[in-house]
Amino acid sequence: MSAPFSVPPLDVTDPTQEAGNDWGEETAEVLTPEEQKAAKAFVSLPEVLRQNKPRRPIRTGVSWIDENTGGGLSPGEAVIAGGGPGTVKTTLITNLSENMAGPQTALCLIAWDERWTKVAQKTGAQFGEPYSELTSAHPLTIDRLETRLAQRDAFIRFVDPASGLPVEEIAETFDRVAPKDRIRIYLVDLLQLMESKDCSDDDTEQIETRRVVEALLRVVRLQEAIVFAISEATKAAIALEAVEANPLAVFATSRKIASRFDLPIAMAKLDETTVLCVVAKNRLGPTGKFRLTLDPVTWRLGCQEGRGEPKRTKGEAARAEADSEQQKILVPALLKA
Repeated sequence: MSAPFSVPPLDVTDPTQEAGNDWGEETAEVLTPEEQKAAKAFVSLPEVLRQNKPRRPIRTGVSWIDENTGGGLSPGEAVIAGGGPGTVKTTLITNLSENMAGPQTALCLIAWDERWTKVAQKTGAQFGEPYSELTSAHPLTIDRLETRLAQRDAFIRFVDPASGLPVEEIAETFDRVAPKDRIRIYLVDLLQLMESKDCSDDDTEQIETRRVVEALLRVVRLQEAIVFAISEATKAAIALEAVEANPLAVFATSRKIASRFDLPIAMAKLDETTVLCVVAKNRLGPTGKFRLTLDPVTWRLGCQEGRGEPKRTKGEAARAEADSEQQKILVPALLKA
């Protein structure tokens, strides 16, 4: 039998010796700054739940979205919409601007795809002013629009595309200039034209877009903001059948990027004024389809649930009528035969 292990007595006069540390040596581990930062990434369950605030939905004015997200978009939520040319993506942004502007919100429009003065003109038309008069040639119309915005207590700012600011600087600056205690809403057109501080010249387009998305989602979390972003679409997005069969494949660069948003919306043209929107994933409610119909005079979008049927052109209608007449002749003849 081996001899018992001898434990040195604790010298209480020696401050380096503590109960539980019989050898008089310090065992507390000193963490490096990097390790301390990494340790903060681990959050207890109660601490996480204390950050889980009740939803405060802001209505978008797009009835399908509002009805299927619990009343609209809430701080901390993000939406992405993608589609081919002519799918009213930018017009959707201008509609959201008018619908969501008010004393609770501060809107930041990053309109870097279509000319920003044109987007501003479309936005002004949403507030009831004649689209054709929203230029420097009609200062009284612009003054009237300014009065309308003040009466509504709407705070809307455009980011000058010439600034070339990365996502992080846009968000930091807007957070400083916007009124306090308002929900920050970022309307981004479009993702592929944005940059992040983390981007480098060696990054591929896919990596750049991923970094921009990560930066935007950090803004959503840190500022408790709402983001509605427009994305480029793949060539497949031009075909209506392809969009309905695989909506997430519409988004350029990577479908994984679209999946990081709470609500990815794939858009495809039904006719010259109607667009089908397919929601294949919705963290805020059910999935489904809805149509947006453009009024080319007011630039307003109407919303109807479901796919509906595309309008036929005059040529298609004439061919359909001719086919119908041909059937009237052929069917009786075949029956007699």
